[in-house]
Amino acid sequence: MKPRKLIAPLTIFFIFLSGFFLQTINFLEVKTDAVSSATKSDYESGGYDHFLQKFQLPPAANNYEILSLHEKEAVYTVLVNTEKEGGASASEYMGAKVTIHPKMIIPYDKEDAAYTAHAEEIAALFKEKGYAVETRPYDTLMFRSLVHSGRFDLVLLEKRVSP
Repeated sequence: MKPRKLIAPLTIFFIFLSGFFLQTINFLEVKTDAVSSATKSDYESGGYDHFLQKFQLPPAANNYEILSLHEKEAVYTVLVNTEKEGGASASEYMGAKVTIHPKMIIPYDKEDAAYTAHAEEIAALFKEKGYAVETRPYDTLMFRSLVHSGRFDLVLLEKRVSP
């Protein structure tokens, strides 16, 4: 066969192979991470117990802890970055009152009103306990990017109302 006659079948085969590969990627299982499971759609689809079953910290993420803070009206589940000053203090004192006033940065998704309200509640809770809390609003994409890169002290995963 002449090389010119091979170009058309090889091009069609390459396009078919590329389409098949891209279609296969869409069906691979995606593991739930801390940020995407904090959205409404993930909680509605399976609830918090489903989230905990699928939640996995990356193997290299030994500087993160999940804490449950039990307050009068609610239980807050938070992801703490122990490499940051505020996160390390929250982990060490388990959310108890402190006198050293460590700075704590709590980012939140400004496009999700319910999440914003809960993040403000957890910020007020830590302010009462002596932390110098700064809340920072971000759009959804930037919020997820910051959390994945570890640029936070504390991120709210869930708020449960006590029975």
